[in-house]
Amino acid sequence: MFAHRSETHILKNLPFRTARKLSSTMVKHLDDPTTDDTAFLITPAHVSTPAVDCQRIRFLLRQVHWTMECIGHTFTLPMDDAEKVLGALKIYSRWCALK
Repeated sequence: MFAHRSETHILKNLPFRTARKLSSTMVKHLDDPTTDDTAFLITPAHVSTPAVDCQRIRFLLRQVHWTMECIGHTFTLPMDDAEKVLGALKIYSRWCALK
C-alpha cells in the first residue's frame, strides 16, 4: 500500500473542469472492457526479475500513483457525475479481486 500524504492530491490545484476531465478520461479508459487495466498495477513479476532496475520500478510507481490520483479524484465529483463514480468503483473492485 502507498502511504497517503495530504500534499499528493495532484489534481486539487487544477481548475475543476480540467481535473474533472482528467479523472473522467482515466476512468473511462480503465472501465472499458477492452482495456487491460492490470497493466497499471505492479505485480510481483515486476520486482522479482533481476533484470528490473530501480529506475524502471520508480517509473512504474509514478504511473500507479498518477492513475490512483486520477481515479481517486473521481470520488470528489458532484452527483451529476454518478456514472463516472460508479466506473471508478468498478475499477477498484476489479483491482481488489486480483491476486
